[in-house]
Amino acid sequence: MEQEFITIAEAVRLTGQSDSDLMRFLKDRMESGGLDLESITRKEQRGSRMMYLISKAFLLGELGIAQSLQDNVSQ
Repeated sequence: MEQEFITIAEAVRLTGQSDSDLMRFLKDRMESGGLDLESITRKEQRGSRMMYLISKAFLLGELGIAQSLQDNVSQ
């Protein structure tokens, strides 16, 4: 199954965290856990804008958001 990537704005709505908190969280995880940025993020051109996307599974797993919340948001 292919990994799902969401925009930072979608991640903010999903988690209730601010965009700056999410970016700080990612930076901390990369520094402390030795994560490869390319494995959890993507850049995608949408129209004339470059969008930064993050792995939804990584985000939910790292923040400890329950599977039931993920299911409710997806519906």
